[in-house]
Amino acid sequence: MWPTVNNQLSFPESELNIPKTGICLSGGGTRAMVCGVGQLKGLYDLGIIDSVGYLSCVSGGSWASVPFTYYRSGAKNDEELLGTTMAPSDLTLTNLNKLEPGFLATAAHASFLDTAIHEIKNTNWDRLWLDAVGKCYMQPFGIYSNDKLYYYSYDDATVKDIIARNPNLKKDDFITVHSAPGDAHRPYLIVNSSITGPYFDAPFNNPEPLAVFNYTPLYVGSAQALAADYTSEKTNTVHSHNIGGGFIEPFAFGGLSPAELPAPCGGPNKGLCVQLDIGTDTFSIADASGTSSSAFVADLTSFGIDGVSLKSLAPRVNYWPVSADSLTPSLDFMFGDGGNLENFGLISLLQRDVDRIVVFVNTSTAINTKFNFNKEPTAKDIDADILPLFGYGYSKTSDMNNNQVFSQTDFDTLMHQFIDCKNNGTTVMAKTKYVTTENDWWGIPAKDSVDILWVYNEEVKEWRDSLEWEIKVELDLGILGDFPYFPHYALVGEDGALVRLSPREINLLYQLSAWNVKTNPEAFEFLK
Repeated sequence: MWPTVNNQLSFPESELNIPKTGICLSGGGTRAMVCGVGQLKGLYDLGIIDSVGYLSCVSGGSWASVPFTYYRSGAKNDEELLGTTMAPSDLTLTNLNKLEPGFLATAAHASFLDTAIHEIKNTNWDRLWLDAVGKCYMQPFGIYSNDKLYYYSYDDATVKDIIARNPNLKKDDFITVHSAPGDAHRPYLIVNSSITGPYFDAPFNNPEPLAVFNYTPLYVGSAQALAADYTSEKTNTVHSHNIGGGFIEPFAFGGLSPAELPAPCGGPNKGLCVQLDIGTDTFSIADASGTSSSAFVADLTSFGIDGVSLKSLAPRVNYWPVSADSLTPSLDFMFGDGGNLENFGLISLLQRDVDRIVVFVNTSTAINTKFNFNKEPTAKDIDADILPLFGYGYSKTSDMNNNQVFSQTDFDTLMHQFIDCKNNGTTVMAKTKYVTTENDWWGIPAKDSVDILWVYNEEVKEWRDSLEWEIKVELDLGILGDFPYFPHYALVGEDGALVRLSPREINLLYQLSAWNVKTNPEAFEFLK
């Protein structure tokens, strides 16, 4: 375990000498998943992915990032996994209708609702969402199985170290980060979810004191030690709990809290060690992705069906704050979508002093080119999750009120660049340089300089003008055509399903997302 000491955030991967560069794949369901695959493909083809230190993802972005990082089967190599791009003029309705075997984005066509209904009789309520995510998006790539869940780790050396301390475990209990001759380097993965609160006190009054929770190959946890006050919606009683404070190894997540204080591990492991009862439940990397995408936890915990509270669907584990000098009993805690708190995974990178970042905003909100710069921006003007980062969009009930890390005066520069790109018919992106504002909730100081390239999911006239006329006709039909709302596909209800895209929807969005990266190589050079 790695506790935070004297409020100085530290991260175990610092020993890996990871470059201070990163990419963020935002949340947004299957839309974000498909965009993410296209964006990874673009970076792969440009040869830039090998220079990226971190891959931070949320919700649907994790449905692309986790298989990319951990896949073991389904695709022969990265070329097959990340698909084949084509010039927009070469796309046809016929070739858009085909999903290639092994292609990562193919999983976005899985029937999530049918899978969830089938799993109802096979699983506990709190695992229903996790198992549906695992079966739809992870199982095709060897990361999830009905027969066995796998622990996850970084590489063979870290697994060997774990087994040496835990001889009851064996090598084939674990999966490790994908590494194969000829395939690309994998950036260090951060899957972001949020600590929602203790199960038995829920539901809570808004705003909830949500805190980020990271799942990575070496550890899970929340770096910043926080005292969170949860106000029960039913009784209006305030319950205070310590959360965060550091990290533990993923295989131990969900175990009971330690009975003794930790001590130095000795040997090559520079963390602290403690004896735990980890139980029999295996927390897998598929579970991390499922938790990161469980958006309903923030909104539906106060509702019920046939006497069953929907909070029963929330992912739950035994949880205790990490500390080097105190012991706190574990409690049954709920965890939810990272997007309920921060939908990009950007702040997790800022916590780690990453200073060159690409944020892929895979949104369903179009940029308002008529935006009035004399008024405060709203969710009608730009993706709503950008606003709190600049101190906008706050309300008495918002769970994102603790998210400001940039000055409000920096927002206009971002918006001007977005509007100019959209009006010019080019890829909507903005290259910015900021100095962070102090944020005690996240543990970010008021001095860090950071370069950020924002890439926004938006219509691109230059690309669209090159398409075959039959595709343009379908796009012009709007919601009556084959590509309703393109590229801003709805979170639910596409392709006549709960969470699913058609083959044509998948392929066209994938091609645009990859094209946006591949045709702007100079914009991404700063990652090298």
